[in-house]
Amino acid sequence: MHTMQKAQIAYAQMQALGPVWIGADIPISKRTVIAPGVLQEVCLLLHRSHLPPIPITRGTLHILNWSVRSFLAQSGIEPLFYQINLSAKKLAALRDGKTVPVPIQVRNYGMRAVELEGNIMRFFLMDDSKRLRGEELRSAVSTDFIIEGTEGIDWNFLGVEMDDEMKRLGWDYDGEKDALSIQLNLNKHTYYIPPNNEPVRIKSRQELTTVLVEVPSGIHLPFSIGETCTVRLSEHIYGVIPTTGYDGGGRHIRSPLIDAGFQGKIRTETCNGLPFIELFLYRK
Repeated sequence: MHTMQKAQIAYAQMQALGPVWIGADIPISKRTVIAPGVLQEVCLLLHRSHLPPIPITRGTLHILNWSVRSFLAQSGIEPLFYQINLSAKKLAALRDGKTVPVPIQVRNYGMRAVELEGNIMRFFLMDDSKRLRGEELRSAVSTDFIIEGTEGIDWNFLGVEMDDEMKRLGWDYDGEKDALSIQLNLNKHTYYIPPNNEPVRIKSRQELTTVLVEVPSGIHLPFSIGETCTVRLSEHIYGVIPTTGYDGGGRHIRSPLIDAGFQGKIRTETCNGLPFIELFLYRK
């Protein structure tokens, strides 16, 4: 059976589990230093417990999204996972409950080397057909997702702008009413980790305060850390930041998952001066 057919089967199986699935943190095989600007291979130590409770096929791995730990993302680290790197033998070992070394690529977008050790990322999957949209999304903003900011300045609802071709085809769509996501604008303060001969050895988000420095006014870096206004997610709401690119090449790296119950300013890790993030909401 083709991988895409297996992916369709896996997605249907995941939908039966509910709208939200989040896996456990996954470690790497050994301590590794990633130099700035480098794409380097490391090995995940993958186990059945890191994966969803459905049959493990290439299709299952194909549909999964992943999120690097926030403090590593703010150091410039982004992992890239490709299911093609698992041989048939390794897939069989996973099904048998064995721990399997899986090569992944890790890029360091920062200006300083970063030491990786222990848990670095986790898999997750959201049922996009259950994503909050329209009136359900608008209602959630006043109940389950509180934004301590001003609409139109700090944040907006986003929809699809109707163009002439969409009108000609008879689309019945009101982009203003049928909100699909939330745009959270970043404040004017951005941060980065300056160059240093010693690698960054950060084990928690709190430790970042010892190395993060505000970007000087008028300086635009290819990678920087920003913040939104303060938000509060209920214990039933999860957020996902799209990591696809926008006009001008700006994008958020692979640290998209915002856990239920989060409170505070969302710390962002963006390339090419992206001045906002987009947020999808899911109710568990």
